[in-house]
Amino acid sequence: MSKSRKVPPRKTLHTCNKGHQYHKSSDCPVCPKCEELRKPEEGFLAELVAPARRALENKGIISLIVLSQHTEQEILALHGIGKTTLPKLTTALRTAGLQFKKSLKPAVKKSAAKPFVHYHKDGSVWAKGQMAGDHMHGYWEWFRKDGIIMRSGSFNNGKQVGEWITYDKQGKVFKVTKMKSK
Repeated sequence: MSKSRKVPPRKTLHTCNKGHQYHKSSDCPVCPKCEELRKPEEGFLAELVAPARRALENKGIISLIVLSQHTEQEILALHGIGKTTLPKLTTALRTAGLQFKKSLKPAVKKSAAKPFVHYHKDGSVWAKGQMAGDHMHGYWEWFRKDGIIMRSGSFNNGKQVGEWITYDKQGKVFKVTKMKSK
């Protein structure tokens, strides 16, 4: 006599577009079987849980060099990155002789910078970041109408600083530009 696996009643049966069936208690559309097949076998992304790996991949952060172009705060702000992920990323960077980008010391008090979002005519997010008075300040992102990231970088009191990343139409890193200090 075979044992049948009992599924708690609060879980719902889902079927992904590849035909895998799985039970989940949330509305999360990610198929665990597909996710397991996508998981890299080696490299720093292989050490991460799926939500953290997807968060980095969605930002085009698929190498340690690209990861090193971001601050710890920028990475922690990504949906899917938890505090337990940061030590794994720090260790991977150190092993490769790299580190997170240093945070810029703001010329404006942190409390003075306010979140700001600008929208396309269709209502989708065009840009988001922070404003300090009339100046862009801190980390900013620009998006295409389909929601895919187009550009990202930081401002210090209205001036572009550090490395700026341009992304292709799929949201993958296309170009990194280092802003010159004046």
